[in-house]
Amino acid sequence: MLLFCNPHNPSGRVWNRKEIEKIGNICFKYGIMIISDDIHCDIVYSQSKYLPLIKLSDQFKEITIMCSAPSKTFNIAGLATSVIIIPNENIRNIFNDALDKYDLSDGNVLGNVALEAAYTHGDQWLDNLLIHLEDNRNFVVDYFLDSNIEIYPIVPEGSFMMLLDMSALNMSDEDIKNFLIYKAGVLLNQGDTFGDNTESFVRFNFSCSREILNEGLNRIASIYGR
Repeated sequence: MLLFCNPHNPSGRVWNRKEIEKIGNICFKYGIMIISDDIHCDIVYSQSKYLPLIKLSDQFKEITIMCSAPSKTFNIAGLATSVIIIPNENIRNIFNDALDKYDLSDGNVLGNVALEAAYTHGDQWLDNLLIHLEDNRNFVVDYFLDSNIEIYPIVPEGSFMMLLDMSALNMSDEDIKNFLIYKAGVLLNQGDTFGDNTESFVRFNFSCSREILNEGLNRIASIYGR
């Protein structure tokens, strides 16, 4: 089984057709099932395009379970409701049997209503959200570039998270955490929770008002005397 994140978290990478087809073809050839986590799929910026695995090939449909939710897009994670798309009938029956066995098949009544309302009536709200988030993303990138602070943003193509490369500080992950909390008063997700290759990185959430975003950036900059 391959666990695939599309778009990727925490990097915000939106995979292109060539990349997705290469992954799908390898998995189909060797009989590997794909669990595709597409929970950030609604949040993709203007220069990129989200492509779901199950839409690219009938072969990919047979081996893919697609997982998504309205929780990231519409900020309703507290209602604990998700969407699982399983085109393969045999796999879908096995999955549904497991839900029935553990009495999970009815879902969350309030969450179901919220999901339907969001996906039915939320188009205009989402369009406005994407404009706001892309503006915020660009604001963060420009802020660090203009301030000459040795923190380097990894520009996301999707999602509302941004990795910040803080390796120039020459600190351990724990020291970076304490540095941000106790000197800047900012708490960010630490890179080591995402694997060894993301040590010395932090994950920055820019899905907020410009006022709050600017305050957080100014707090970080104040450490450097900016």
